Amino acid sequence: MSSAMNAPAIPQSLVERFATTYADFVSALEVAVQSAPQHPGFTAGAALRSLEQRALPELRNQLINVQAARQTYADGDTAPLLATAHTAQSLSRDLDGYDLNINHTGNYIREQLTYVVMAAYQVITAAGTA
Repeated sequence: MSSAMNAPAIPQSLVERFATTYADFVSALEVAVQSAPQHPGFTAGAALRSLEQRALPELRNQLINVQAARQTYADGDTAPLLATAHTAQSLSRDLDGYDLNINHTGNYIREQLTYVVMAAYQVITAAGTA
């Protein structure tokens, strides 16, 4: 029996919002990291290297998982979607040790992160597993 038969239907709009906000967050962080050397007064520091070498690769992998989960949800399986949403709910805590204020874009990046966490929560709530 597939997990789709055990859980309430999650509106496709929530699934799309979750996938889109996650992609937007990763993209915003990538742009900030890649453009950092062009910013006046830039100095390559351990915080930026840590984001670039540890956080971004993990976020890219999670984005791949979110995109795959969106597809498996479309195919009728909710389990991967709920797993990625539960993981995304703790994203703020997981990124706690990283300096997200690259080129003074910290507020924007934190805002994008908040959207991801909110969208994940909406998916989980819609599934009745909050």
